[in-house]
Amino acid sequence: MSSRRARRVNVLTEALTKAAIGWKVQVRHYSPEEVTETFGVRGKEARAKCITEILPELEPYLPAKPLLWQPQHPQMQMFDAVSLALTYCYLDT
Repeated sequence: MSSRRARRVNVLTEALTKAAIGWKVQVRHYSPEEVTETFGVRGKEARAKCITEILPELEPYLPAKPLLWQPQHPQMQMFDAVSLALTYCYLDT
């Protein structure tokens, strides 16, 4: 991630966190390492495959691994969100 993009993401994360706390919503932050340790695999594709083993109803939405020059499939964002939810369930409940 470029440093300019990283700054924008950090500013957005801080703004969302402040807004959520203002609305009395519990906020949790997880490092990429915590998510990786939760699933025991490295890489988004491997994590998405692991998620489909836990939640087989998501398997039809699992995109094929992109070739090196291809961008990430938009449905991978869903698996990123599910990985955060499962990390929360594993670490905080």
